[in-house]
Parts: sequence; structure tokens; C-alpha cells
Amino acid sequence: KRAIASATFWLVFATYVLQMMGLSAMNFHFVHYLIQEAHYTPQEAASLLGFTVLLSIPGRLLFGWMADRISPAVVLAIVGMLLVCGPCLLEVLFVRMGLDNVNLLWLYTVPYGLGIAGNAVVLPILVSRCFGVLHFSKIMGLVMSGFAIGVVVGIPGAGKIFDASGSYEIAFFVCIVVFALSSLLVMNINPNRHHTDFGTE
Repeated sequence: KRAIASATFWLVFATYVLQMMGLSAMNFHFVHYLIQEAHYTPQEAASLLGFTVLLSIPGRLLFGWMADRISPAVVLAIVGMLLVCGPCLLEVLFVRMGLDNVNLLWLYTVPYGLGIAGNAVVLPILVSRCFGVLHFSKIMGLVMSGFAIGVVVGIPGAGKIFDASGSYEIAFFVCIVVFALSSLLVMNINPNRHHTDFGTE
């Protein structure tokens, strides 16, 4: 109850919801965008999505290493900015400039794939640093309920934008905004603030 009553909990929760909104929208609609708007083959589109997820493997090791050495709030803010790079590059290179070189999509897969990894790894570290381990499972479960909110809003929201406008341009822009906002929110979290209350030292 004390955790839920803290501003820190709601900052962590809001950060996670925002990142899941953007992640679910991008991951679900990425292949459809490449096929329908960028005119790639289904095989090329699916392969690029697969490589993006594959890059999350070294990313998990990298962000786990970073979170052991610097504040996990700072690391999660870095994750948010890496996620920004994904839709931002699609927006600039493919929507605005009209480029169609499949090799340019590596500029998307590398930072965005690393961002996917960081989102999965750093969140539980941040929760444990903020609130300790005594009630970690309960608190983490409450934070993870944000997954459902993010998916329910992100996937159909991007779909409705596409149906209304005939393009993913606005949806990409919204993803850029929510990822950037998640970084701004998490930078306001001080993991050491509740060490006395929750015995996290």
C-alpha cells in the first residue's frame, strides 16, 4: 500500500505503460507498414522484424551490465531514446524522404532492437531498487498490469490512425512522442528515495 501511494510507483507505472504503447504499436504494425506502404516483400519484412528481435539478445546483456553500474532510471531513459530512434528513422527516411533501400532499415533495427531488450531487462531492476525485494512480486505484478493497458491502447490505436488517414505517419509520430515522454518521466525517479522506508539497502 505504501508503494502504491508513492509518486515513484506511478512514475514507474506510467513509464512502462508509455513504452508498451509504443512497442506494441510498432511491433504489431511494422510488417504491415513495410508491405503496404514501403512495398517490401513479406519475406523481407518478416526477416527485418526477426533481426530486430534477435538484436535484443546482446542488448539484454548490455543493459543488465549498465544497470549494475549506473542508476537504472538513467538506463531506462536511455532505452526510451533508443526506442525513439525506431519510428523517427522510419518517419524521416521512408515517409518524408521516400527512400526504399532495404539496407537503410538496419538503421531502424539496431537502436530499436536494443531498446526492446532494455525495456524487458531494466524495469524489474528499477522496481527492486526503488521498493526492495520483500514485496517485489506484488509490486512488479501491479506495474506489469501496465502491459495490458499499453497493448490495448497501442495496437488498435495505431490501426485506427492508419484506417482514418491511410498512412502510418501520424502513428509513428505518436510513438516518437510516447517514447520520449517515457524518458522524461523516468528521469524524475530517484531509486534511493525509498531505501529507508522499504529496506532496500
